[in-house]
Amino acid sequence: MTSLLSVCLLLLLFSLPTFAQSPDDPAQKTIYVTGVAESVVQPDEALFLVLIQTKDVNIDSALDKNAKIWEKFLDLMKTMGIATELVQSDRVEIEPEYLGKTPEYSIARGKSSYKESDEPTVHEYSVERRVAVTLKDLSRYTELLANILKLDVKISTSPIVRLSTIDATREELRLAAIRNAKERAVSLAAEIGAGVGDPIYIRERDGASSRYDEDDYSGVAALRGGDIGTMSRGSMMPGKLNVRYSVTVVFELTDR
Repeated sequence: MTSLLSVCLLLLLFSLPTFAQSPDDPAQKTIYVTGVAESVVQPDEALFLVLIQTKDVNIDSALDKNAKIWEKFLDLMKTMGIATELVQSDRVEIEPEYLGKTPEYSIARGKSSYKESDEPTVHEYSVERRVAVTLKDLSRYTELLANILKLDVKISTSPIVRLSTIDATREELRLAAIRNAKERAVSLAAEIGAGVGDPIYIRERDGASSRYDEDDYSGVAALRGGDIGTMSRGSMMPGKLNVRYSVTVVFELTDR
């Protein structure tokens, strides 16, 4: 009985389909390519990020100084003919700046407790207002930059020169990059006597976040909300912008 059972098990084992790889069942063959599309565009606007900051030992005086500079700033915008909707400002922030020893300082000096005099004291108050200005007339770029600096305010970063219709340009480049990837795949596959089947995997380079490529300091990268591209950086006067979009695609390789 035992011998018969063993023979049956062996026959069952050899009759089961094999899951090992065999020459008749090769692994899926793929080709991995990156499609690229570029376009040189003329910028049509610039974004200025400005910080109006004032300080004083008296909080009311610090606020008053800030309000006066803000009033001068708004007058400048009217003089430059910049529409109200192109000037955006958030809330005014107030930050106390301290002087004196802190409890941590006292403990570090070997004290097991600290006195009231060890508490930090306010040295002065810092009042900040952040402003974003969009300039539509780029011929007045340097004029606006100079006038803002004359108000004794800080420009948070270099003014961003950009294209207002970048979203439409991005969509065009996305499709062009996909076509470029397919063309590259077909060309490469043809060299080894293969064909290109369905796409298996598609990935936009750098995801959906914005990316500024500043390898070349000859221009300003300026992409809005989720743009995946690069623009050249310019110093004072803006020039042409080079927008680049890339996408990675994995295609199935087929027999020709």
